[in-house]
Amino acid sequence: MGYTPIGTPAELEARVVPSQTREGDALDFKADPWPRNDAGRKECAGDVAQFANASGGTVVIGVPEEDHLARSFKDVPEAAELQRWIGDVIDKHLEPVPPIDPRVITLPSGARLVAVNVPPSAVLIARKTSGEGYEFPVRAGNGKRFMTLMEVEARMGNRERLMKLRIEQIRPDELVVLDAHITPGTVDAREWRVVSVDDHSVKLSRGALDVDVPIGYVEAVYRTNEQGASRWVIAMDCHVQMIENRLRIRKFKP
Repeated sequence: MGYTPIGTPAELEARVVPSQTREGDALDFKADPWPRNDAGRKECAGDVAQFANASGGTVVIGVPEEDHLARSFKDVPEAAELQRWIGDVIDKHLEPVPPIDPRVITLPSGARLVAVNVPPSAVLIARKTSGEGYEFPVRAGNGKRFMTLMEVEARMGNRERLMKLRIEQIRPDELVVLDAHITPGTVDAREWRVVSVDDHSVKLSRGALDVDVPIGYVEAVYRTNEQGASRWVIAMDCHVQMIENRLRIRKFKP
């Protein structure tokens, strides 16, 4: 669920299969590193920002592609130096600087690839332009585009995206406590699990019960060690009710 980095040879070979895997929302292939010039630095910064401003993803360097389809694996010379160069580029060209995780991955064949893992950012990441301007790349399918002014304004105040990103940190095996108005004696607020989450809702389950909660109803998501057990709390601005043997969500009225 959510952003999944690539950090080992096994993870790379599972996620990228030559002649089968295509670039998409979370994968970008490059046969060779970016050129060490102004154009290359600009492209590198944009390739990182596009994933940070979307749902996260990985730029895999050392994967020739044709029509967005991975063709093979190719050795990347001076891979460790490339790691350092990428860090320097984003420090100077992105604002704020997003956390990234570039990994040198050596395959059994001896080929060294570089996987630049970019988690989704709760805040917009801007690429600096000439002068004092900014632009906001975002991943779109198997390529990137630039956000419009209206999109940027909407994202600046998008609390729902932040709630979604926090929920995506909860693993399927971790327990969740619901902090909502629950009628006593009807539904237990403890030991729920997150089944799935998208831009619109989060599906929660407990035994035979399941419920879809609109992301807009989620007020906070945090981890707690209450009673010595590590678990998550999802605080919701709504009633949780059992009506006709079905779990229902009802928003608080103003």
